[in-house]
Amino acid sequence: MLFIANYNHQLFFTLLIVSLLLAVFLRIVFLRGKKEGFQKLSVIFNELEKENQLATKYKGVSTKITSLEKVTQQKIRTIKVDIQNINFTLSEIF
Repeated sequence: MLFIANYNHQLFFTLLIVSLLLAVFLRIVFLRGKKEGFQKLSVIFNELEKENQLATKYKGVSTKITSLEKVTQQKIRTIKVDIQNINFTLSEIF
């Protein structure tokens, strides 16, 4: 009977030590994963900040491009009208 009681105490202490070591190991793994997660989030946050800065920088560019397109189209129309006038004038001369 004494042997069984002694065996139970040894088993209990062995399981306690193994459980504590496992808990410490899992805590270390968890903290490493948490740290890596924060680093990844900070990288993503920095990329988003850069994208926001670029977006604000290029916000007015699309309106400038649209106005340049309108000016270019107007110049092309003017050139087409001038070509038609030249053709008409040449046809009257000959």
